[in-house]
Amino acid sequence: MLLDLTLAFVSSACASLFFNISRRNIAWSALVGAAGWGVYQIVLGLSQPETVATFIASLVIGLLGESLAIIRKKPATTFILPGIIPLVPGAGMYFTMVALQARDVFLAATRGIQTIFIALAIACGLVISLTLLRLVRRYQQKKPASVPHIARDLIERPEHRDSSSNE
Repeated sequence: MLLDLTLAFVSSACASLFFNISRRNIAWSALVGAAGWGVYQIVLGLSQPETVATFIASLVIGLLGESLAIIRKKPATTFILPGIIPLVPGAGMYFTMVALQARDVFLAATRGIQTIFIALAIACGLVISLTLLRLVRRYQQKKPASVPHIARDLIERPEHRDSSSNE
């Protein structure tokens, strides 16, 4: 497991260099990737499907990335983009192509669908984590939710509510 975490850290750090992340944030981006990979391995160890493990790991990556973005005052993509690199289903895409080349359509379809589900799990995990954090921040700042002007008028002036029902 320690070797896996180290390799996830290194791959995220290399991705940070590729994406021109500032040197001060490379270690943080790599830690996000290693943490996501660690969560992935733990969930797989609990006999969960690969898609579920990927979803939970991407949730963690999104939460960590957004939190670090607030703390370090950098865009969240600085930490999230390199962090998801260890989760990207490159092997699934490769084996799908190998199966297609071998003309094994059933295996290619199976691997391809698994790969698509893993990619969707990454996307859904990131979207849900970022949405949750933004809702929490909005709640903490106690900003009123955006209410359409018609509904706001009904709330502010209850005497104008459906006067036709009183007739």
